[in-house]
Amino acid sequence: MMHNILVTGCSGFIGTHVINALTKAYSEDLIYGIDLKVNNIKLTDGLDAMLTEKNIKQISQFIMKHKPDIIIHCAGVLTNDKSLALASNFNATKLLIAVLCQADVNCGFIQIGSAAEYAPIPYLQKVDEQFSTIPQNAYGESKLQASLFVQEMSRKKIIDGVVLRLFNPIGSNMNQNTIVGKLCKSISEGKEIIQFGNLATYRDYIDIRDVVKAIICAIDNIKNISGEIINVGSGAAKLTRKLVNDIICASQTKICYTEDSCGSNRSNLTIWQEANIDKAIKLLKWKPTIIWEDTIKNIAESNFD
Repeated sequence: MMHNILVTGCSGFIGTHVINALTKAYSEDLIYGIDLKVNNIKLTDGLDAMLTEKNIKQISQFIMKHKPDIIIHCAGVLTNDKSLALASNFNATKLLIAVLCQADVNCGFIQIGSAAEYAPIPYLQKVDEQFSTIPQNAYGESKLQASLFVQEMSRKKIIDGVVLRLFNPIGSNMNQNTIVGKLCKSISEGKEIIQFGNLATYRDYIDIRDVVKAIICAIDNIKNISGEIINVGSGAAKLTRKLVNDIICASQTKICYTEDSCGSNRSNLTIWQEANIDKAIKLLKWKPTIIWEDTIKNIAESNFD
């Protein structure tokens, strides 16, 4: 079955991996993108625009022209600035769905959510989708509002929407504001020392290639999972310090690092995260398959070879 697929945030970390996978998995499909920079991305058509009221006419015309049957909403900003988080993560989602209503386009809508929507998780506990949603920062709060809005619109039959709550996707070409992105940039630039926040935290790191496979499974099952919120993680927490040490080892450099035990404002209240992925296995017919060593090898090869 052919699709018209629209990917927002198509030039970001998740978006670029999604586009690359879609062009391989659905070679005959039409794939569109909306982002600030779409020129260097392989698309059927692209729109350079942010999802804001200022650009609503452009966005409406673009969607009415192409009438996507699937939207993968990757656009968003990882920030603890309350106004920016609200505008980029919640208001942008509302605007996109409002445009769909105006254009009378009923489609599958895959919302990329975040584990930051959950309350702090007790040590050694796996968190399922029924766990309390008490975000500890502006980013998590804005993502939660967007997730609940997508769920509400799905129940009203305005869209066939599903929220995939990603835990900590890692892979090649990560943003420099992330631990992996910052580390890889520093190694590539030949720095001898780098400073991090608190690395004594545990996160459910999942290979971005496994995340993309989950997104493709959601496309294939969208009618059956409309209205659902589904965790996408590896199901196994790893110490963040191990992530840093393993990448350094794979890079074969002698870079050193220091730690600030206070951590960042965005994540210092979260010491432990581990996903229960039973729902993803059941509803998406998906489970992660890429082992930790292959993830580290892929990051190293894509950044240091």
